[in-house]
Amino acid sequence: MKTIPRKETILSFYRYVWKSDFASIDEEKMKALDEAVEYWRYFFTGKSSSLLSMMTFAAEKMISSNGRYTAVTHAEKAYFYIKMIDPELLFLEAHESGNTMEEIRDLCMLNFKLYDPNLIRLEQRLYRVLKDVPEDLWTLERIKR
Repeated sequence: MKTIPRKETILSFYRYVWKSDFASIDEEKMKALDEAVEYWRYFFTGKSSSLLSMMTFAAEKMISSNGRYTAVTHAEKAYFYIKMIDPELLFLEAHESGNTMEEIRDLCMLNFKLYDPNLIRLEQRLYRVLKDVPEDLWTLERIKR
């Protein structure tokens, strides 16, 4: 059975992880979380019919999970969520590619059919602690304009 998109669930998850500090996750834990995301990806996509329903499903699982998906702390759950929903940080790339809020919103709508400023803010915080990532995401030009 596919998950029904619920913005309230996603917003509850964001409130749950909002103060997460990704600096508290070491490289070894990030690697374990990345492996867990790849292991569970088929399950999560199978329960979702769209990006919004996948966000709802992932949010529900991260709120109610006690470590089943390898993520235990709030920061780890936020990391898992981001890597499941937007592993290439394309929302952040859209944010960096736009010059105005309207342009950023338009780029997100064109590429993802939704604009999620909360996901972008979490991705900004995560991006600061990631290693081996390009300095300027907008230069990659992976999103439609």
